[in-house]
Amino acid sequence: MNSMPESVVSPPPSPRTFVAGFATGFRAFLRAPAAFTRYRLWHYQIAPGIVSLLLGTGVLLLAYRSSRGLAEWLDEKIVIPWEWLDATVTWSIGIVAAFAWIVAFIFLHKQLVLVALAPLLGRLAELTVRGAEGESYRQRLGAAQAVGRAIRINLGGMTREIGLTLGCLLLALLPIVGPFLSAAGLLLVESRFLGIGLMDFPLEYRGLSVTESRRFTRERAGLASGLGAGYLLLMTIPFVGWMFAPTFGTVAGTLEALDELNSSPTLSQP
Repeated sequence: MNSMPESVVSPPPSPRTFVAGFATGFRAFLRAPAAFTRYRLWHYQIAPGIVSLLLGTGVLLLAYRSSRGLAEWLDEKIVIPWEWLDATVTWSIGIVAAFAWIVAFIFLHKQLVLVALAPLLGRLAELTVRGAEGESYRQRLGAAQAVGRAIRINLGGMTREIGLTLGCLLLALLPIVGPFLSAAGLLLVESRFLGIGLMDFPLEYRGLSVTESRRFTRERAGLASGLGAGYLLLMTIPFVGWMFAPTFGTVAGTLEALDELNSSPTLSQP
Protein backbone atom coordinates (compact mmCIF):
# COMPACT_ATOMS: atom_id res chain seq x y z
CA MET A 1 0.00 0.00 0.00
CA ASN A 2 1.43 3.34 -1.01
CA SER A 3 1.74 6.06 1.60
CA MET A 4 -0.07 9.35 1.28
CA PRO A 5 1.89 12.53 0.66
CA GLU A 6 2.18 14.58 3.80
CA SER A 7 1.37 17.90 2.21
CA VAL A 8 -0.67 18.69 -0.83
CA VAL A 9 -1.34 22.12 -2.27
CA SER A 10 -5.00 22.45 -3.06
CA PRO A 11 -6.09 23.87 -6.42
CA PRO A 12 -7.35 27.43 -6.53
CA PRO A 13 -11.11 28.01 -6.61
CA SER A 14 -12.88 27.45 -9.92
CA PRO A 15 -13.47 30.71 -11.81
CA ARG A 16 -16.87 29.52 -13.04
CA THR A 17 -20.11 30.83 -11.64
CA PHE A 18 -22.41 28.53 -9.69
CA VAL A 19 -24.83 28.24 -12.62
CA ALA A 20 -22.07 27.43 -15.12
CA GLY A 21 -20.58 24.86 -12.77
CA PHE A 22 -23.99 23.33 -12.14
CA ALA A 23 -24.61 22.94 -15.87
CA THR A 24 -21.19 21.33 -16.35
CA GLY A 25 -21.74 18.87 -13.52
CA PHE A 26 -25.22 17.97 -14.73
CA ARG A 27 -23.97 17.35 -18.29
CA ALA A 28 -21.14 15.18 -16.97
CA PHE A 29 -23.52 12.23 -16.75
CA LEU A 30 -23.67 12.24 -20.54
CA ARG A 31 -19.94 11.40 -20.51
CA ALA A 32 -20.39 8.31 -18.35
CA PRO A 33 -21.74 5.79 -20.93
CA ALA A 34 -18.95 6.61 -23.39
CA ALA A 35 -16.36 6.23 -20.61
CA PHE A 36 -17.79 2.86 -19.62
CA THR A 37 -17.43 1.68 -23.22
CA ARG A 38 -14.04 3.29 -23.94
CA TYR A 39 -12.38 2.00 -20.77
CA ARG A 40 -14.24 -1.36 -20.76
CA LEU A 41 -15.92 -0.83 -17.43
CA TRP A 42 -19.39 -2.25 -18.04
CA HIS A 43 -18.74 -5.46 -16.08
CA TYR A 44 -17.90 -3.30 -13.05
CA GLN A 45 -21.53 -2.15 -13.15
CA ILE A 46 -22.97 -5.54 -12.20
CA ALA A 47 -22.12 -5.92 -8.50
CA PRO A 48 -22.71 -2.26 -7.46
CA GLY A 49 -25.90 -2.21 -9.51
CA ILE A 50 -27.38 -5.26 -7.80
CA VAL A 51 -26.44 -4.06 -4.30
CA SER A 52 -27.81 -0.58 -5.01
CA LEU A 53 -31.08 -2.05 -6.32
CA LEU A 54 -31.56 -4.22 -3.23
CA LEU A 55 -30.75 -1.34 -0.88
CA GLY A 56 -33.01 0.99 -2.84
CA THR A 57 -35.96 -1.38 -2.63
CA GLY A 58 -35.50 -1.89 1.09
CA VAL A 59 -35.07 1.82 1.80
CA LEU A 60 -38.13 2.66 -0.32
CA LEU A 61 -40.36 0.35 1.75
CA LEU A 62 -38.93 1.67 5.01
CA ALA A 63 -39.32 5.33 4.01
CA TYR A 64 -42.88 4.78 2.75
CA ARG A 65 -44.08 3.03 5.89
CA SER A 66 -42.40 5.55 8.19
CA SER A 67 -43.76 8.65 6.44
CA ARG A 68 -47.24 7.17 6.10
CA GLY A 69 -47.32 6.26 9.78
CA LEU A 70 -46.17 9.76 10.74
CA ALA A 71 -48.85 11.42 8.58
CA GLU A 72 -51.62 9.23 10.06
CA TRP A 73 -50.42 9.89 13.62
CA LEU A 74 -50.35 13.66 13.09
CA ASP A 75 -53.79 13.61 11.47
CA GLU A 76 -55.22 11.80 14.49
CA LYS A 77 -53.57 14.10 17.02
CA ILE A 78 -54.52 17.36 15.33
CA VAL A 79 -58.27 17.91 15.71
CA ILE A 80 -59.62 21.18 14.31
CA PRO A 81 -63.34 22.08 14.63
CA TRP A 82 -63.44 24.17 11.45
CA GLU A 83 -63.81 21.93 8.43
CA TRP A 84 -62.04 24.19 5.96
CA LEU A 85 -59.03 24.64 8.26
CA ASP A 86 -58.94 20.93 9.06
CA ALA A 87 -58.89 20.15 5.33
CA THR A 88 -56.08 22.67 4.81
CA VAL A 89 -54.00 21.19 7.63
CA THR A 90 -54.60 17.64 6.38
CA TRP A 91 -53.56 18.68 2.88
CA SER A 92 -50.42 20.35 4.22
CA ILE A 93 -49.51 17.31 6.31
CA GLY A 94 -49.93 15.14 3.23
CA ILE A 95 -47.55 17.32 1.23
CA VAL A 96 -44.94 17.38 3.98
CA ALA A 97 -45.27 13.59 4.41
CA ALA A 98 -44.78 13.06 0.67
CA PHE A 99 -41.69 15.28 0.65
CA ALA A 100 -40.40 13.54 3.78
CA TRP A 101 -40.89 10.16 2.12
CA ILE A 102 -38.94 11.19 -0.97
CA VAL A 103 -36.18 12.88 1.02
CA ALA A 104 -35.85 9.95 3.43
CA PHE A 105 -35.51 7.56 0.50
CA ILE A 106 -32.85 9.67 -1.22
CA PHE A 107 -30.98 10.43 1.99
CA LEU A 108 -30.84 6.87 3.27
CA HIS A 109 -30.09 5.35 -0.12
CA LYS A 110 -27.29 7.84 -0.72
CA GLN A 111 -25.63 7.24 2.62
CA LEU A 112 -25.93 3.46 2.51
CA VAL A 113 -24.83 3.04 -1.10
CA LEU A 114 -21.90 5.47 -1.16
CA VAL A 115 -20.55 4.01 2.09
CA ALA A 116 -21.29 0.31 1.56
CA LEU A 117 -20.04 0.35 -2.03
CA ALA A 118 -16.99 2.53 -1.35
CA PRO A 119 -14.43 -0.21 -2.21
CA LEU A 120 -16.19 -1.06 -5.49
CA LEU A 121 -16.84 2.54 -6.48
CA GLY A 122 -13.28 3.45 -5.53
CA ARG A 123 -11.98 0.74 -7.83
CA LEU A 124 -14.24 2.01 -10.61
CA ALA A 125 -12.90 5.54 -10.12
CA GLU A 126 -9.34 4.23 -10.16
CA LEU A 127 -9.88 2.47 -13.49
CA THR A 128 -11.53 5.59 -14.88
CA VAL A 129 -8.47 7.65 -13.90
CA ARG A 130 -6.11 5.12 -15.43
CA GLY A 131 -8.17 4.99 -18.61
CA ALA A 132 -8.43 8.76 -18.91
CA GLU A 133 -4.81 9.58 -18.10
CA GLY A 134 -2.89 6.35 -18.55
CA GLU A 135 -1.43 6.67 -15.07
CA SER A 136 -0.57 3.56 -13.08
CA TYR A 137 -2.55 4.40 -9.98
CA ARG A 138 -2.89 1.69 -7.38
CA GLN A 139 -5.71 1.25 -4.93
CA ARG A 140 -4.37 3.20 -1.97
CA LEU A 141 -6.95 2.17 0.58
CA GLY A 142 -8.01 -1.28 1.65
CA ALA A 143 -11.71 -2.12 1.83
CA ALA A 144 -12.02 -1.14 5.52
CA GLN A 145 -10.07 2.09 4.98
CA ALA A 146 -12.12 2.97 1.90
CA VAL A 147 -15.34 2.55 3.87
CA GLY A 148 -13.86 4.62 6.69
CA ARG A 149 -13.03 7.49 4.36
CA ALA A 150 -16.45 7.27 2.72
CA ILE A 151 -18.07 7.54 6.14
CA ARG A 152 -16.03 10.65 6.96
CA ILE A 153 -16.80 12.25 3.59
CA ASN A 154 -20.50 11.39 3.31
CA LEU A 155 -21.51 11.50 6.97
CA GLY A 156 -19.23 14.29 8.11
CA GLY A 157 -21.77 16.99 7.30
CA MET A 158 -24.84 14.96 8.26
CA THR A 159 -25.94 17.29 11.07
CA ARG A 160 -25.86 20.30 8.78
CA GLU A 161 -27.55 18.38 5.97
CA ILE A 162 -30.37 17.18 8.23
CA GLY A 163 -30.88 20.70 9.60
CA LEU A 164 -31.11 22.22 6.12
CA THR A 165 -33.42 19.41 4.98
CA LEU A 166 -35.82 19.93 7.89
CA GLY A 167 -35.85 23.66 7.15
CA CYS A 168 -36.79 22.98 3.54
CA LEU A 169 -39.54 20.58 4.61
CA LEU A 170 -41.06 23.24 6.87
CA LEU A 171 -41.21 25.62 3.90
CA ALA A 172 -43.83 23.31 2.38
CA LEU A 173 -46.28 24.52 5.03
CA LEU A 174 -46.32 28.04 3.54
CA PRO A 175 -49.45 28.70 1.46
CA ILE A 176 -49.21 28.45 -2.35
CA VAL A 177 -45.46 28.99 -2.85
CA GLY A 178 -44.35 26.77 0.04
CA PRO A 179 -44.26 23.43 -1.80
CA PHE A 180 -42.30 24.95 -4.71
CA LEU A 181 -39.74 26.60 -2.44
CA SER A 182 -39.44 23.40 -0.44
CA ALA A 183 -38.85 21.26 -3.54
CA ALA A 184 -36.20 23.67 -4.89
CA GLY A 185 -34.45 23.85 -1.54
CA LEU A 186 -34.43 20.08 -1.11
CA LEU A 187 -33.00 19.63 -4.60
CA LEU A 188 -30.13 22.01 -3.91
CA VAL A 189 -29.35 20.59 -0.46
CA GLU A 190 -29.34 16.94 -1.50
CA SER A 191 -27.48 17.68 -4.74
CA ARG A 192 -24.77 19.59 -2.93
CA PHE A 193 -24.01 16.87 -0.41
CA LEU A 194 -24.24 14.13 -3.03
CA GLY A 195 -21.63 15.85 -5.19
CA ILE A 196 -19.12 15.84 -2.34
CA GLY A 197 -19.09 12.04 -2.23
CA LEU A 198 -19.05 11.59 -6.00
CA MET A 199 -15.96 13.77 -6.47
CA ASP A 200 -13.87 12.42 -3.60
CA PHE A 201 -12.39 9.27 -5.17
CA PRO A 202 -9.93 10.94 -7.59
CA LEU A 203 -9.12 13.53 -4.93
CA GLU A 204 -8.02 10.73 -2.63
CA TYR A 205 -5.80 9.30 -5.37
CA ARG A 206 -4.11 12.68 -5.75
CA GLY A 207 -3.40 12.70 -2.02
CA LEU A 208 -5.94 15.24 -0.78
CA SER A 209 -7.00 14.73 2.81
CA VAL A 210 -10.66 14.66 3.83
CA THR A 211 -10.44 18.32 4.86
CA GLU A 212 -8.81 19.29 1.56
CA SER A 213 -11.38 17.28 -0.38
CA ARG A 214 -14.22 19.11 1.34
CA ARG A 215 -12.59 22.46 0.61
CA PHE A 216 -12.09 21.45 -3.02
CA THR A 217 -15.79 20.64 -3.49
CA ARG A 218 -16.93 23.65 -1.45
CA GLU A 219 -14.98 25.94 -3.79
CA ARG A 220 -16.73 24.20 -6.70
CA ALA A 221 -20.21 24.14 -5.20
CA GLY A 222 -21.92 24.56 -8.58
CA LEU A 223 -20.08 21.63 -10.13
CA ALA A 224 -20.74 19.38 -7.12
CA SER A 225 -24.42 20.37 -7.07
CA GLY A 226 -24.79 19.66 -10.78
CA LEU A 227 -23.31 16.19 -10.32
CA GLY A 228 -25.67 15.56 -7.42
CA ALA A 229 -28.65 16.75 -9.47
CA GLY A 230 -27.75 14.32 -12.25
CA TYR A 231 -27.63 11.54 -9.67
CA LEU A 232 -31.06 12.54 -8.35
CA LEU A 233 -32.50 12.60 -11.87
CA LEU A 234 -31.38 9.03 -12.42
CA MET A 235 -32.87 8.07 -9.07
CA THR A 236 -36.32 9.15 -10.31
CA ILE A 237 -36.26 6.17 -12.69
CA PRO A 238 -37.42 3.26 -10.51
CA PHE A 239 -35.13 0.23 -10.31
CA VAL A 240 -33.09 0.99 -13.45
CA GLY A 241 -31.98 4.38 -12.17
CA TRP A 242 -31.22 2.97 -8.73
CA MET A 243 -28.80 0.50 -10.35
CA PHE A 244 -26.95 3.01 -12.51
CA ALA A 245 -26.93 6.20 -10.42
CA PRO A 246 -23.99 5.25 -8.11
CA THR A 247 -21.68 4.00 -10.87
CA PHE A 248 -22.55 6.66 -13.44
CA GLY A 249 -22.23 9.30 -10.72
CA THR A 250 -18.82 7.98 -9.70
CA VAL A 251 -17.49 8.02 -13.26
CA ALA A 252 -19.00 11.44 -14.00
CA GLY A 253 -17.62 12.86 -10.74
CA THR A 254 -14.19 11.35 -11.44
CA LEU A 255 -13.97 12.83 -14.93
CA GLU A 256 -15.00 16.29 -13.76
CA ALA A 257 -12.69 16.22 -10.74
CA LEU A 258 -9.81 15.21 -13.02
CA ASP A 259 -10.56 18.15 -15.30
CA GLU A 260 -10.42 20.49 -12.31
CA LEU A 261 -7.28 18.90 -10.90
CA ASN A 262 -5.43 18.99 -14.20
CA SER A 263 -6.35 22.63 -14.78
CA SER A 264 -4.28 23.59 -11.75
CA PRO A 265 -0.47 23.41 -12.09
CA THR A 266 -0.12 23.97 -8.33
CA LEU A 267 -1.43 20.54 -7.36
CA SER A 268 1.37 18.11 -6.52
CA GLN A 269 1.27 14.81 -8.34
CA PRO A 270 1.23 11.46 -6.54
